Amino acid sequence: MRSIINAVKYALILSLTLLPTSSKAAAIGEWTYYFSYQDATHCIPVGNSIYALYAGNLLVYDTEDNSVITPTKLDGLSEKNISLMRYCEAQQKTVMVYSNGNIDLLHKKGSIENLPQYKNKYVGTQLNDLTVVGSQAFLATSEGIVHLNLANAEITGFYTLDEPIFSATTCEDFLYATTASGVYRCNLEQNPLDHANWSVCSSLVARQLITQSGHLYLRTENKGVYVLEPGGTNPRQLIAQSQTYYFADPSGILFGNTKSYTEISAQSPVQVKPSVTLPATTTYLCRAKDGTLWSAQGFEGV
Repeated sequence: MRSIINAVKYALILSLTLLPTSSKAAAIGEWTYYFSYQDATHCIPVGNSIYALYAGNLLVYDTEDNSVITPTKLDGLSEKNISLMRYCEAQQKTVMVYSNGNIDLLHKKGSIENLPQYKNKYVGTQLNDLTVVGSQAFLATSEGIVHLNLANAEITGFYTLDEPIFSATTCEDFLYATTASGVYRCNLEQNPLDHANWSVCSSLVARQLITQSGHLYLRTENKGVYVLEPGGTNPRQLIAQSQTYYFADPSGILFGNTKSYTEISAQSPVQVKPSVTLPATTTYLCRAKDGTLWSAQGFEGV
């Protein structure tokens, strides 16, 4: 286990986008890395900090003291170019998947656990989605589903359906996966390695699957958002407008696009609140524990 202990801290000046492309001095014969922190594409709350991705590079903003750190390979990260990132509240770990399939688990206090097995076995794989449910995480790829046990920091399974997986998650007693053929599910009491244990539960093609309050939500490419209620077999549409991303926390789910976001409360899992307009440059939206909304807005920062 490694630890981020040497990341350089900056004073926050007006906007995160004012930070110049950074480098860290290296001795003769050593490599120097140059990173871009100008195009914010993703952000998540982690305790009192906001973790943001700038062109695949990690930037951590402390909301209490307004400081910023930019962890890199020189500080203990395994790679550069982070493709997917989600936070596990149960284990206080941030799951980071790099573009080459390597996986880091970054603890809230800075230590790092690396899971290189998938990267070492599959080269050139397409990474589609990352979901976290409790202490489990599911990485959906063109090759299959990577099942991560975040408590033990290990890969506990790899499941295939002979076609690319867009997204995967658990809900109630089932493991769900969505493909170009529809949504499949496997009872958790059965072995997901056996294709015979999987069955199609919906012909709807979803890009992302989200679990909340015993309900399974399906974000489609251009048909909005559907919900599969507990015990149900037929997803019904909740949001007609196309949504391009989501953020889930114990309070509910935020579905959004570049123009607006819509919330579904955890206490009223099939009721959609009125949409709220967003700045046109918004690429992602998240919510901190105090209710503050944070958005990644490209070259305008976070």
